[in-house]
Amino acid sequence: MISSPFHFLIAQVVSWSNVAVLVFVAVICSLAFIHCLTRTKAVQFERAFKRTRNFWLAVTGACSAVTVLSAVPALMAAVSGGLNLGGGYFIALLTATVCGVYLVDVKPAVDVESQGPSAW
Repeated sequence: MISSPFHFLIAQVVSWSNVAVLVFVAVICSLAFIHCLTRTKAVQFERAFKRTRNFWLAVTGACSAVTVLSAVPALMAAVSGGLNLGGGYFIALLTATVCGVYLVDVKPAVDVESQGPSAW
């Protein structure tokens, strides 16, 4: 139980920082999904020796959905003055890792393949 104004202030800072992390991860995952959906073709993944486009669409789409669905209630709780001190951060870590792999490893390889043989 929060007993003093100082403890309440600390709890609010922690709550808002947790919301900021969740929103940041939701944005990163959404950007990965949008890139995979709009700027790539299926053959580019095969040429880059990465998994299929449908695989990455499913993975980044699921990660985006999970993080958005966990970020929205956390944001609503923080805006309404409630405390958001728990839950969902391990899943956010996993989704950030998966989308980070897409953005750091798969996206550059697929972008090189989209430029054609002259990019080598």
